[in-house]
Amino acid sequence: MNESKYKSVEVSSALWKEIISWLEGLSKDNKDAEFYFNLLFDKQVDTEKVFGGIFCWMEKLAVEDSDAQAQCYVGRCYMSGEKAEFNREKGISFLLKSAEQNNAEACYQLGITYEHNKDFEKAYSYYSKAKQYGHESADIALKRIGNKLE
Repeated sequence: MNESKYKSVEVSSALWKEIISWLEGLSKDNKDAEFYFNLLFDKQVDTEKVFGGIFCWMEKLAVEDSDAQAQCYVGRCYMSGEKAEFNREKGISFLLKSAEQNNAEACYQLGITYEHNKDFEKAYSYYSKAKQYGHESADIALKRIGNKLE
């Protein structure tokens, strides 16, 4: 892809980065992904409309194709209330499905969720899985949680 086309875009969140990375990879072979990816960088486009379209498309992938990355994305959207109405149960459900497919980010997000709920054993378990699957921040989280388990 032509990087100069995207230099003016300010990426402000991990979720934004995840969307771009995921769509960029898909856009090579998928016309819908290419359409949404290109819309993101068109200054004339209403970003709320675009993100709503991306969310619907990702949720369809998560449900119909059991796509682990889409499940993680949709779960994070529900958990944060970004791009979807906040729904903790749906968020956890999508993250669990993604984690079952060895998605490191989903495991890490579940670790955060359980840590915030003071369920340190589950948090430790999910952070351990995130580390096993290559999540870069899992080590720090494991050290932090390890101290709370003692």
